[in-house]
Amino acid sequence: MFLEGDSGAGKSALLQAGLVPSLKNSPELLPIYVESLAGADWERDPRRFLAAGLWTALDEGARVVLALKVPPTSDAVYPVTAAIPEKLGRLPLIILDQFDDHRRATATASRRARPGSRLAGCASRTDFGAIFANFY
Repeated sequence: MFLEGDSGAGKSALLQAGLVPSLKNSPELLPIYVESLAGADWERDPRRFLAAGLWTALDEGARVVLALKVPPTSDAVYPVTAAIPEKLGRLPLIILDQFDDHRRATATASRRARPGSRLAGCASRTDFGAIFANFY
């Protein structure tokens, strides 16, 4: 899902104060909020940002079930996230906020012409959901 709108329209506020808290206790979804990737290294940092968001999203009981005593490393975040449906019975919902900041900073002209082309594979995934906010 892509959440788009004018600057200052309240997209981030909607996510932070509305969607994420309302889904926090959902028995079906585990919202994992990831703030801006602006200035990030696309090959390395998204995993680090996702690991931080995942750690914040998990309560102590979920951390125990997933055998996490410390935040997952960048290399471990994908296997941990993939284990959530089976071990917690919830679908991870990855919420990337201010995604346009990262995209503007890293996009080439060809990628700008095809928004979301690198993310097209996400639409067919069934082991997690994703919301990209401020995506242009």
